[in-house]
Amino acid sequence: GIVNKVRKYQQYFEGDNDFYWLNSPDKISFWVVPEKILIEYGHVSKRDKKNKIKNININTCKWIETYYFSYNNFDMDKFNKIFNS
Repeated sequence: GIVNKVRKYQQYFEGDNDFYWLNSPDKISFWVVPEKILIEYGHVSKRDKKNKIKNININTCKWIETYYFSYNNFDMDKFNKIFNS
């Protein structure tokens, strides 16, 4: 959010969301990632820990490719497989 015209960042904790929908600046690509995967890779913190959360670099994080989708060619079967796992 923004407080006094300054962006304020806050980390996510386990239990905040079941899935995270991450949009790309190109407005075509996006990723739908289960929270348990983001915890595993250190992008969401356990509630009892306050550690610095790592940013996701889509160019170097090979694991995130599994969760890639395109608005131009949406794969509903893949989405359902991830969403219902």
